[in-house]
Amino acid sequence: MERLLSLVCPCVFGGAEGQRKQLFEMSPVTGTGGDSKEFVETRPASSSWFQPITKFKEKLEADQERKQKVAVLQEGAVMALVGARSRSTVSLKLSSDGSMLMWQSLRQEANMPSESGVMSLSTIREVKPVLQSGLLRSGLPVPLQWVLISDEEDVKFEAESETVKEMWMNTLLECTKRQADAKAERKIGYQTKRRMGLEERRRDAERRKAELMKGCAGGMKHTAAAMMNR
Repeated sequence: MERLLSLVCPCVFGGAEGQRKQLFEMSPVTGTGGDSKEFVETRPASSSWFQPITKFKEKLEADQERKQKVAVLQEGAVMALVGARSRSTVSLKLSSDGSMLMWQSLRQEANMPSESGVMSLSTIREVKPVLQSGLLRSGLPVPLQWVLISDEEDVKFEAESETVKEMWMNTLLECTKRQADAKAERKIGYQTKRRMGLEERRRDAERRKAELMKGCAGGMKHTAAAMMNR
């Protein structure tokens, strides 16, 4: 990270790793000749100078952390697929493009997984822990279990530990949010492009109308002059 920033801003990050250079504001003073001016260091530069660089660095670090989490999901994990009346051990992983969640059972029949499934992240509405039902323990989370709620189905999984469960839930929540944001941006871009196209066609129609009216006016003028000369 520091090496990358040293290329972007060598005046600040060009020193030894982890050692930031200190900048100073320069104030003009009158030179000995009376006309020329010299600049001298007066005080350390304001911290606001570093805000864009700091935000850029924080964004890079956040992106790197997100990519590491996504890579873990793409490597996959073994979990239990919990059904209403049965459960099976499955391999769960995120697709290479980060858009689909896929699972298939470890048990095979005729050299094929006995059970498999896929869910698009764009259809997921909720990622949350499974809650217990009943009079005494209602509302408490079921240990290790979590559920995906999509537009089409609900799928429950059971992780090997609470740490793995929380990591998958949090990362999938972040991925689904990015998917939703990207979808909203594409929709806005399409609507903006469509409005621009409609406005351009409207201007073309008005221009053609003005040219047509101009031509009609000229023709009527010549017709009136010819009638007067008769």
